Amino acid sequence: MGNKFDEAKSKIEALIEKGKEYFSNNDNANAKKQLDEAIDILNTVIKLDPNDTFAYVKRGNIYMMIKQYDAAVNDFNEAIKLDPNHAFAYRRRGNAYYRKDQPDAAISDYNEAIRLNPNDAIAYNWRGEAYRRKGQFDTAIEDYSEAIKLDPNYASAYVNRGVIYGGKGQFDDAISDYTEAIRIDPNNDFTYYVRAGIYWIKGQYNDVINDYNEFIRLRPNDIWGYVNRGAAYRATGQIYDAMINDLSEIIRLEPNDTYVYSNRGEAYLEQGQYDEAISDFTEAIRLDSNNSLAFGYRGKVYKQLGLKKQAIQDFEKALSLDTNLDWVRQELEQIR
Repeated sequence: MGNKFDEAKSKIEALIEKGKEYFSNNDNANAKKQLDEAIDILNTVIKLDPNDTFAYVKRGNIYMMIKQYDAAVNDFNEAIKLDPNHAFAYRRRGNAYYRKDQPDAAISDYNEAIRLNPNDAIAYNWRGEAYRRKGQFDTAIEDYSEAIKLDPNYASAYVNRGVIYGGKGQFDDAISDYTEAIRIDPNNDFTYYVRAGIYWIKGQYNDVINDYNEFIRLRPNDIWGYVNRGAAYRATGQIYDAMINDLSEIIRLEPNDTYVYSNRGEAYLEQGQYDEAISDFTEAIRLDSNNSLAFGYRGKVYKQLGLKKQAIQDFEKALSLDTNLDWVRQELEQIR
């Protein structure tokens, strides 16, 4: 059967790679089609030779890709039954248990994988993930550190350890780990995102902006990069032009978000661009007639323009929707 598997292997690998490519382009339907074909080939291989360990492992890996974790566990069970010293099968079954939210079973398998292959950095990293899920953060750090010791270029282990350091308030350690991860893999958008979060906590807003710049470069259609960069611009006082640009991009991506229009309206208001501000607050109100802030800020614009009647109407409407808007009440008292 080994020869038959060798003949099929190149086709299986091609199908898997094609499936990964489709997944990366968010084409899940075609990805699954490619992987289902690979499974069909492996089904035939296993039918012809039910003792082919690698066929079970390969099929189990594909089941992991399409999130059929029970089927993956079954295949790794068969591989381990055929080869009780198959460290990779233990590690992959551990991954399947982890995905099934069974961290204790995952840890048990990672322990066995490490016993069989004590130099497996990936197993240490994933055991760290399982300990993190159980809330055993110090033990998780030990495993991530061991993974890094075994593979100093293991970017994911640095990121994972950085996440725990951040959660423990060890912000400089977290930044150090994220920075090393970025040095190893400068195209991982998530690492820029989480490092920006730590810089925000430390009040290093220019660093926050720089990291969101990179995040947006890598994920130009993710609105949260623009939202958070806009907040950083506000925090640094570089609020207006840059913030308006980011909010405009968010509106392009999410044209029905009332609060984004409100936020851009505020920026226009601060810039003295009153017509644009009124337009945005009016659109925000059209999208959500209960947006009290939009009424309040539009009233503020009308007040600036000397349109007393319109200002009073908007202030009163804002307060009818939210009686806690003390600044609106003050604006109303001043104009009456």
